[in-house]
Amino acid sequence: ETDWTTDRDPYFSWPASVSVSPIDGYSWTTNASPDCGSIEVAAAGPLEVQITPGSLMDGVHVFQIRAIDVAGNCGPVANRIVQVDGTGDLTTGLRATDGSGAAIAQATWQQENRPNMLWDAATSAAPIVGYSIGLGPGTDCTVDTIATTNTLLTQPDGIVSFWVRAVDAAGNCGPEARFDVYIDATPDPISNLMAFTQQAGMPILNGISQSDSDPWMSWDVPISA
Repeated sequence: ETDWTTDRDPYFSWPASVSVSPIDGYSWTTNASPDCGSIEVAAAGPLEVQITPGSLMDGVHVFQIRAIDVAGNCGPVANRIVQVDGTGDLTTGLRATDGSGAAIAQATWQQENRPNMLWDAATSAAPIVGYSIGLGPGTDCTVDTIATTNTLLTQPDGIVSFWVRAVDAAGNCGPEARFDVYIDATPDPISNLMAFTQQAGMPILNGISQSDSDPWMSWDVPISA
């Protein structure tokens, strides 16, 4: 009775009650005490009930039933607790910080290649059992951590897409939240630095004395992430 389920319209069944006078039938209800003035299930059976689809919202519900005999006796209440959660839980507040704790803007180039990813604790009818996390385009529902923070291993220069999904005790796996970290932690060297007497003029040799007081300088465009 302590397990959570995603089933919003469960079946309930029970064995026939025993009475000196014949059992006339059964009165049942959810989340209220069954009365003794109505018989919802006849003694002839079948002794089962399916909850009307959609009538059980997320939360804890109590199915209660009483036997009524032909003498008019109304038996004690028997109950069954059903904990329902059929909703995947959102993960909000996904963000990133650098090693100093300063915020990293999403989709903005910066130098931190071991970003710390943080998110707000998800709320759910069923308890949150953890979070599925990962990098890249695909996702899964494996519980990887119970924490709401994860420091990435050293990442190469480029775009790193971090995702997280909340998983609850009913087995629901919430929609993914994503944060793209743009990383460029590599200084870009200047190459092929040259001096000329003028644009498209004669080259000036490096470290050689000469008379040109306003040389034209050129270099190759660096290649960067």
